[in-house]
Amino acid sequence: TTGIHYLASLFWEVHYLREQSTELGVAPLNPTKLKHHFELSGKRISKWEHQVLMEMDLVYRATVIDNYK
Repeated sequence: TTGIHYLASLFWEVHYLREQSTELGVAPLNPTKLKHHFELSGKRISKWEHQVLMEMDLVYRATVIDNYK
């Protein structure tokens, strides 16, 4: 479960790097901003962790959009 908490914490950390809201509710995460954020913070994430963050982003945005309906 430690890995899950780490990824959840990482997701909420990068969640705040989003662009302003769009008409659909939530803009997708920008991979370039993620890369620069991790470089500046000295963090390294694996391809797997990056993919999990992108999947979490899809689920989050789908949930928000569904709640707007």
